[in-house]
Amino acid sequence: MAPCGLLAVLVLSWGYVLGMALLRGGHGAAPLFFAVPCGGWLYWMLIALSILGMVSVTCMVGCHLSSLQRRKAEAGLKALEGDIAWERGALMRLPAFCMIAGVAAGLLGIGGGMMTGPLMLELGINPVVSSATSAFMVLFTSSATTAQFLLAGMLRLDLGLWYGAVGALGTLVGQGIASYFIRNYARESIIVLALGGVIGVSSVAMGLAGLNHVVADYHAAKWDAFELGSLCDAGRDAE
Repeated sequence: MAPCGLLAVLVLSWGYVLGMALLRGGHGAAPLFFAVPCGGWLYWMLIALSILGMVSVTCMVGCHLSSLQRRKAEAGLKALEGDIAWERGALMRLPAFCMIAGVAAGLLGIGGGMMTGPLMLELGINPVVSSATSAFMVLFTSSATTAQFLLAGMLRLDLGLWYGAVGALGTLVGQGIASYFIRNYARESIIVLALGGVIGVSSVAMGLAGLNHVVADYHAAKWDAFELGSLCDAGRDAE
């Protein structure tokens, strides 16, 4: 499959996920096209179709990478340093951990790249390639979510543009600093150290913020905050 074909698969997957989300609605926002009762059979069918579509795309791409790896081996091509061998172990681990990263990103509000970045480093991928790939993955996932919120009226366009510009500027500055150190000192470890530092600080900050909320709810006797509620009740509470 040519690079343009892989990019087309990504774009179609992006549109598929966004379309299913808009059909389903959620988080207190009504669906754009027709009403889908939260918790009903059609609601869960749309969720199942979303999962099935992404699993199908993952299997298709995995088969393509496995075939590509086999043809390289048959041709006697040796992998360069930092290249990943798309064998059974890597093809199973990467999608599994990416799924865990997606669930953690949705539940905790963290960037999926915080988990996929270290995973790709553990698989032996070049740190520069790992950083670029993680950023590209986050671009697709975050843009789909942002588009969904914008179309559902759950996000102010001016704030979205503002924080998007701030994020883009921060990315350019960070990439420039990393490129300077790599170019002048030939130390790609700066990317690994930066990634580890961000993950460490974020983990501590999230833990402290969560603990602060728990203590505040306890002192305010908000016992319902410690109970697990229905997914649909959470959506109605958000309106």
